[in-house]
Amino acid sequence: MCTCCCCKVVSICFLVVVNIIVLLINVAIISVLLYAQLKWDIFEYLEMVGLEEGKNVFYVIYAVLGCIAGLALLGLIACCCSKKILMTVYAIICIIFLTILIAVTLAWIGIFIWVLKILHDQMVDKFKAYDGEYAYNIESVVYNVMFVGLQTCGVDGPGDFVKYNTSKPISKVQGFSNYTHPLTCCENLLETVSITVDMIDNKDLGASDWEKMKNDQYNYFMSCQNKPNPDGSYPIFKKYLTIVFVVVLVFLLILVLFLTLLVCAACSIIKNGAKKDKWSKRYNKEDKPEK
Repeated sequence: MCTCCCCKVVSICFLVVVNIIVLLINVAIISVLLYAQLKWDIFEYLEMVGLEEGKNVFYVIYAVLGCIAGLALLGLIACCCSKKILMTVYAIICIIFLTILIAVTLAWIGIFIWVLKILHDQMVDKFKAYDGEYAYNIESVVYNVMFVGLQTCGVDGPGDFVKYNTSKPISKVQGFSNYTHPLTCCENLLETVSITVDMIDNKDLGASDWEKMKNDQYNYFMSCQNKPNPDGSYPIFKKYLTIVFVVVLVFLLILVLFLTLLVCAACSIIKNGAKKDKWSKRYNKEDKPEK
């Protein structure tokens, strides 16, 4: 009996502490997301780059965090109000969440394996639509961002521009159309060429802007013909994608372990409590038969 009592008390303390922490963390995350969304007009930027559906990601995050916060609140109420029926409901919901989380974890592993399998071919298909440094189609925008941000060139290397874009000039900047790669492939572009605040505020890096940069950094761009970024986008992007996958997978596995502990604690409280639906001082004692 003493062992059961100790086990139940530890389980209740564990649930109270954990649910308070979970509730505070989720409220804090939701507050930060809302603040960031309103301060930086994230939805507006998503619409600007043609990713309106990205808003749904925020809605899903809010829904998930809200559900987790609600579950934590339910666990606190079940512990503090001494109602076994609430603890039973809490345990059932945790089991449902745990089942869904295990399914999501397995699906995440499957999706990642599938993405890695088709990633190279998909990147090549999108790369064939590349149309220069200041083109507005989504493929050109994405690849230019990768070339500059990841310091890469092409899918597997600079030679991909000749391999996949033989029917059109590679660079669309006047005076450099004979190059075998765009100027966004130049080594250390961000460190050498300063993109003005006006360009960023206008959200439009057009031909005239490239002409201005070309005139200011003519010698640099001339040397770029022989010094493009040597690495392709595919291996670098694959590496970062793998890092993201591992981080998310570890996070999911931690959540699975965490929910498993919550379920075990809740079940321990239900199992070791009295049959009466009230946790009083006699909760640790066996129900005595009526005299």
